[in-house]
Amino acid sequence: MKNIIVILVVLLTAHFGYGQTVPSSCVGSIGVTNSYLKSAQRLTMRKFMEQNSTYLDSIDIPQNHVDTILNALIAVYNATSLPARDTVVTIYGITAQNYPTVDGIYVQVDTTASWSDSLDNDIVPTGNFYIDSLINAHYLNLTYYNESIIHNYGIGSFVSDSSYNIFALADAFLVAPYVLGSGLSAFTMDGNDITCIINPDHVELTYSHGWGDCMSGCINKRFWVFNVYYDCSVEYVGSYGDVIYYMNLYEENEDEILVYPNPFTETTTIQVEQNMIGQTMFIYNQLGVLVRTFVINDVQTTINREQLSAGFYYIRVGEYQEELILE
Repeated sequence: MKNIIVILVVLLTAHFGYGQTVPSSCVGSIGVTNSYLKSAQRLTMRKFMEQNSTYLDSIDIPQNHVDTILNALIAVYNATSLPARDTVVTIYGITAQNYPTVDGIYVQVDTTASWSDSLDNDIVPTGNFYIDSLINAHYLNLTYYNESIIHNYGIGSFVSDSSYNIFALADAFLVAPYVLGSGLSAFTMDGNDITCIINPDHVELTYSHGWGDCMSGCINKRFWVFNVYYDCSVEYVGSYGDVIYYMNLYEENEDEILVYPNPFTETTTIQVEQNMIGQTMFIYNQLGVLVRTFVINDVQTTINREQLSAGFYYIRVGEYQEELILE
C-alpha cells in the first residue's frame, strides 16, 4: 500500500536527461481510456491549429490522429515502474487543459428569428430545419439561453456527449440566417497541462504543473518529459523548470487501504485498518475535485456505481491514499 510522506525535495531547474526506458502498454481499461480521451482530442486539435491543417475544415476529429496521442497517454499511465509517472499521474493527476473545447459551443441568435423563441423557452427542436439538423447530428443539448435586454440577440450554450472540431461546427451554424455568432463555449484553465510533439518514431509528451496565480497563467511551472515509442515503451527524459520544494512522494508500506475489485463495474469494497474507524474517507476525481465523503463506520465500506460516475478516482483517509477506477 502507498503511504504518502511529505518530504522536502530540492529539484534542480536544469533539464535532467535520465533516459530511463521501460516496457509499457498502450491498452487501458475503459475508465482509464475515457479519462484521457478528451486530452487526446484537445491535443489533436492543437496540433491541427499549429499546422493550420486542412483537418480544421472537418467537423469530425480524425480518430486515427486521436489514437496516436491517446495510446501515448495510456502508455505513460501504465509505466508504473517510473517514479516520474507517479508524479504526473498519481500526485498531480495531470491532463490536457480544456482548450480548445471539443464538446461545447455557443450560438448567438438574432431575436427576430422565430425559432429564437423556442430557445428562450428551452424548447428543442426549435422548428428551424437547418438548426435542428445540426443539433441532432451532433448530439447537442441546450444548457442555457439568455437574451440581451439592450440588444436584439440571445446567446445559447450547447454541450454534446460526443467530441467535435468546434471551430468547423461553429462555421456550420454561421451560414444559417439569423445566426450572428458562434464559437467555443467557455473553457476553464488550471495549473496543469500536457503538450505533445509527434515524431517519426515516438510521441513526446510534456506534462506540466503550475502554481501561483494560475488564473493569470501561473507564476511557477515545472515540466516532466516522456518519449513514448510506437512499441509502447516509455522513456522518461527528465524534468526542468521551477523548483517544487514540497511534494507528495509515495513509498510502499503495509496495506492500510485495500480496494477490491479494482477496477470495478458494479460494486467495490474499501477495506481499512481498525484504527481508521471514525475517520472521514475522501474521494477525489482525477482533477483533484472532491466528489464524495464518507465517515468510516466499519473496516469495510461498499461503493456502488450509483454513487460515482465512470472514471478515475483517488481515495484518501488521513495520510493514506489509493486509486479507484469505475468502468
